[in-house]
Amino acid sequence: MKNSNTMKLALGTVQFGLDYGISNDGGQVAIEEVKKILHIAQQNEIDTLDTGCAYGTCETVLGNVLPKQDFMFNVIDKIPDIETIGKTIGQTLEHSLTKLHLDCLEGLLLHNAADLTDGTYQQLSDLKTQGLVKKIGVSVYHPNQAFELAERYDLDLIQLPLNLFDQRFIQTGCIKWLKERNVEIHARSLFLQGLLLMRTTQLSDYFTPYKDLFERLDRYCESLNITRQQAALTMAHQQRSVDKFVIGVCSQLQLEQVIEAYEKARSIDFELDPFSCHEEALISPFLWPEKKQ
Repeated sequence: MKNSNTMKLALGTVQFGLDYGISNDGGQVAIEEVKKILHIAQQNEIDTLDTGCAYGTCETVLGNVLPKQDFMFNVIDKIPDIETIGKTIGQTLEHSLTKLHLDCLEGLLLHNAADLTDGTYQQLSDLKTQGLVKKIGVSVYHPNQAFELAERYDLDLIQLPLNLFDQRFIQTGCIKWLKERNVEIHARSLFLQGLLLMRTTQLSDYFTPYKDLFERLDRYCESLNITRQQAALTMAHQQRSVDKFVIGVCSQLQLEQVIEAYEKARSIDFELDPFSCHEEALISPFLWPEKKQ
């Protein structure tokens, strides 16, 4: 188990290549701001970047910034839906490595869990044997996907959604089960793509059925004299079996605020259970009509 003082935040980079996120009003992050964000990340021992070849110009942006600034990060990349790429996994990886100016990735994940078959697993394993990637795995949306795939294949890394509202992977025992199998776990959507940080008055009509949940969260945070951001980040300290929590920011200031809230969250005794929700319409961003692609 990791030391409780270990920096568990990883930096999601989709905003570097796309106008992405329900709470993102600034659009794609400018390259000069990307440099500032990465500088702050490295200063604070954030050592992992999460990217993907489907994230617009993200790989190219990182490839232009990382070598010139002498940044040292572990890069996790994702292969999009196999049907959409029109090439082999190996060819896709080679293209990504070229854009990133890297010889090897820390990890390579299939973005679509349905794409993990005997054939694609063999392709991933071959790339690992060749030394082009250190870890192979998959991104999942539901606990049953993680149970099934980690039982069938020898996976190094699984990325899954986890936040105050979406606690399915805790409640099903999936996180504990994966850790017992020595699978590295990266959690995404800690802020539910920014939804958890939006004021109730900012929410669109789509989220009206869940207004009571947001208001209950606000009352609980007020009783503890903490912010919603600090509340969300308590998950990173309570769930010690999760190795990394991937967060996305659009500015240096946002990252500095997240890091400050992360440190404050260490000492917060926050009860998670009352805020668990199983409504897919809330906890699955791909179902949101407003979600930016």
